[in-house]
Amino acid sequence: MSHHLLLDWGTMTLSLFNAVILLWLGATVLLNADRRTWGIWLAGFSLLLGGAFFVSHSAILGLDLSHLSRSLRFWWYLGLIPVVALPLGWYVVVLWYAGFWNDRSNDLYRRQRVWLAVVLISAAAGMVAVVIYANPLADDFSLLPLRFPIRRLGGTTLLVAGYALYLLSCFGLALDALLRPGPTQRAMGDVARQRARGWLVATSLLLTVVSVLVIGALLWVLLGVRQNGAYVITESVLLTMARLD
Repeated sequence: MSHHLLLDWGTMTLSLFNAVILLWLGATVLLNADRRTWGIWLAGFSLLLGGAFFVSHSAILGLDLSHLSRSLRFWWYLGLIPVVALPLGWYVVVLWYAGFWNDRSNDLYRRQRVWLAVVLISAAAGMVAVVIYANPLADDFSLLPLRFPIRRLGGTTLLVAGYALYLLSCFGLALDALLRPGPTQRAMGDVARQRARGWLVATSLLLTVVSVLVIGALLWVLLGVRQNGAYVITESVLLTMARLD
């Protein structure tokens, strides 16, 4: 918490709202879908996972970050999973919507099959990296008290740069699939796509913009708090982070 009443109140309110709306949307999709294909299941669980992230976010906002605890470890790692998994989930859902798996001879499949493999490998590597390395906890409270020799290569800044590339790849490739989709196997599928595509394109563009802002904020924080090879979090930095949040 930033110890500023209005700022803390506003942040907590929006975080709880996001948690409720995403959990409700996820449950609505899964309970009311006409045909629960694997794409519907993925979309619904992605919404639930987004809700889990904001539950974690709300819980962390309510903790005293000046004292490490087991509860902080739990909520921190619960939040890390959606951070890595959700961009991939959006990309795969868009590929499903665009008909990527309908016909392996179509241009969309040939154009993106290699990129899909690259993004899947990146997501798996990223999940391992954030669990082992990307945490602010002391070794006694870390899930795995290990550290990569990544500090010699730029440390956390390198992870942030890799995460930025991963985000832009997921949302950029999703945009490509939306603008140049593959064939549809459903009756009136083209009409349904035309009705939904504008909203999905707008969402992908918004996610890209938000990702750029988040990456910029992370890099600013990392570069701004580094002093003599160590990270020093001051009250002014915490206030700025709270405002960005």
